[in-house]
Amino acid sequence: MKESELIIALMAAFGRKRYSVQTLIKLTAPFGTKESSVRTNLSRMQNRGLLITEKQGRSGYYLLGEKWRKITENIGRSFRTIEWSDWDGSWWGLLFSVPGKEKDFRYRIRKKLTAYRFAPLQAGFWIRPFHKGENIAENLSGLEKNGYARLLRFQPEKQFSYQDVSEVWRLEALNHEFENTLGKLQRITARIPGFSPREALRQRMNTGDLVINTLFKDPLLPGVFLPDKWKGDDLRELFLKWDEAVTERAMPFIEECFKEV
Repeated sequence: MKESELIIALMAAFGRKRYSVQTLIKLTAPFGTKESSVRTNLSRMQNRGLLITEKQGRSGYYLLGEKWRKITENIGRSFRTIEWSDWDGSWWGLLFSVPGKEKDFRYRIRKKLTAYRFAPLQAGFWIRPFHKGENIAENLSGLEKNGYARLLRFQPEKQFSYQDVSEVWRLEALNHEFENTLGKLQRITARIPGFSPREALRQRMNTGDLVINTLFKDPLLPGVFLPDKWKGDDLRELFLKWDEAVTERAMPFIEECFKEV
């Protein structure tokens, strides 16, 4: 994990609105991050609008910018199961055709579609089952403004088969990845009692980064399309238990970091 990513992850991890520089220096110490590097990264991220500053008396604090708040909210979706029992069989589709000179916009489309668990049925046409709770029309509205993309809701004349969906989202390979990550998490969970508080925080962030990046690939599809013995829910359940246990182990160090001099 890059140092800037570590700082952001730590700021998002504790549910606090603002962080002093000294607190962030203490929190990053178990990762071998130097004080000068923390200050440099904070300054750079502020200049890029990723962080904002706030004065409270004579003290200055850093807060997550709007972009990172949205990213954090999207990551949180990975830990909420979706109720599909009343699914009507309809789908979202985003049809797009972007001129070659607009390659940055094409990248933006694909990145955003991936974040909202769409997958390419064909080049320039990505799909996802419709669920009103995901607010897809609102979240993707910005992609239609220049006329290169159009969001559709449709009902296939013949519903996609299990095999169709499995191939589009590569579910068998993804389930194998979930199984491997689940095994790693099971092994490291057994080691929690032996961690010092500093090591527990380090493991929480590093292992958390691995699991979150894996869970972010979960397409959150209706169960009818998922392989037998789907490991996504098992991984999600164990990770929540892991996070609670390793955070408790790290708490003495965390509390010390938040003590202001």
